[in-house]
Amino acid sequence: SDLNGIIDGIDKKDSFSMQVQDLTSAASFLLDEHAPYVTKNVAVVDSAPRFDSEYRDLRKERRRAEKKKKKSPEHHRRYLDLCDEANQLSNSKKKQYFKKILDNSRGNPKTLY
Repeated sequence: SDLNGIIDGIDKKDSFSMQVQDLTSAASFLLDEHAPYVTKNVAVVDSAPRFDSEYRDLRKERRRAEKKKKKSPEHHRRYLDLCDEANQLSNSKKKQYFKKILDNSRGNPKTLY
């Protein structure tokens, strides 16, 4: 494997601290090669205009149910029901939000952009 080749390549005549430094840099190289550091940009849902207290409370309830879902089939069913309810509410809020924007810009396409 890659790590065995690196360990075999470390000079045994070097001081212990040099061997540790070589091994550390080699391990870092292997990690970068096999599992590179990736940054991701995540949109914050809380900032959406349609994210109101009703939706926020339902999400809190869903997260509580998620923690309990492994305890019993009833808890798991409750969690799935809350997921469905939250998704439906989210879609409904999105539709209302965009419908309001479209209604407000009727006759003036510049306001859409």
